[in-house]
Amino acid sequence: MVDQTARVNLDNRIGPIRGVTQGASSVVADALDLAELQTQLLKTDAANCLRQAKPSVTGLVVALALLLSSLPVLASGLAELLSWSLEWPLWVCQLLVGGVFLAAGLLIAWMCARKLKTALSAFSTTQREGAANIAWLKQTITRSFAGPG
Repeated sequence: MVDQTARVNLDNRIGPIRGVTQGASSVVADALDLAELQTQLLKTDAANCLRQAKPSVTGLVVALALLLSSLPVLASGLAELLSWSLEWPLWVCQLLVGGVFLAAGLLIAWMCARKLKTALSAFSTTQREGAANIAWLKQTITRSFAGPG
């Protein structure tokens, strides 16, 4: 009878190996929860980034297409008009018109690139939360191996 009582008490007590196993499984479960949350945050940030970047990328493509397709024809016609109306040499008018078209194209491209850079900063939340989660996980693992107190 005494042996049976001692055996029951030993079975109810949590041993050191079982405690480590429970602690490790708890840390792994928390790490998996964090990974799942991090993935959801990344998906949300990616969707926001694409939503914000779409107009800027479209604007850049349109601006480049317009510059490439219309620049030679318009510049030539405008240079001829300026040369005829101002009685300047044709080469001066061609340089003037080319410079104006170049400046307009660069201004449009710069504005769209700046807007695109702003859209790509959407992943800062993911980076910040990921760093905080990794720090928490390191601290939890360190405390679990250090033991109580």
